[in-house]
Amino acid sequence: MALSLLVYKVAERQIRQTLKRTDSGVKNQLGRLTDQPTLRIHFQCFQSIHIYVYHGIKQI
Repeated sequence: MALSLLVYKVAERQIRQTLKRTDSGVKNQLGRLTDQPTLRIHFQCFQSIHIYVYHGIKQI
């Protein structure tokens, strides 16, 4: 459990540092721009991405 929390926090910290360095942000659940998003917001963004194979070609 401690290891998973450490990985979660390190990933969150890396994202926040990158957003500050590039002076950009991510929309939160309310649609407002934030420079301190949680990792949960990013997981929700990737939840709708699907990979499927059509005639042997992988597509997103």
